[in-house]
Amino acid sequence: MIEVGAGRSFSFELTAQDSAQAATLLAGRHPMRKAGPLLVVVASLLVGGLVALAAAKFSPGGDARRIFGLATAMSALFLGVQYLMLLRIALNTTRASIESLGWTGQRIHALIDDAGASFDSGQVRLEWQDLRQAIEGPAHIVLLSNTLAPIVIPKRAASKDTQILLLAPQVRA
Repeated sequence: MIEVGAGRSFSFELTAQDSAQAATLLAGRHPMRKAGPLLVVVASLLVGGLVALAAAKFSPGGDARRIFGLATAMSALFLGVQYLMLLRIALNTTRASIESLGWTGQRIHALIDDAGASFDSGQVRLEWQDLRQAIEGPAHIVLLSNTLAPIVIPKRAASKDTQILLLAPQVRA
């Protein structure tokens, strides 16, 4: 384990692209991202079946298989578009939450110590006990807590040792 000692400091500038990439990282980890397509298929089949049954009852001369196929395709298209719109809303909401700290385009100074991390000369303080999750992506580390907006730290700004320190608190005894 790496000891923090007196503290480790670094600076970074958060760009709009950093915010977008971090929002994508967080949205990609949402449980609905995996369950959503399955729910769309199941709901489409149910709605398509109901529409086919109703159409067959009201027009006995119609081909039920054709009606079922068209109804299912229309339902899948509608529900798929709704699912994509919800993902886009989630992505935009996450990005707005990240940008709510007002760090985009600003130079942020960070200090990591035994108790937590301070950002922007102590204006934002994250205690390790309040850390809910530290997520490592290809280019960013995102710190999540119950009290603060997601804190995005570009990996390019922190040394490997500092990255290890940021990710270490998530493993609790």
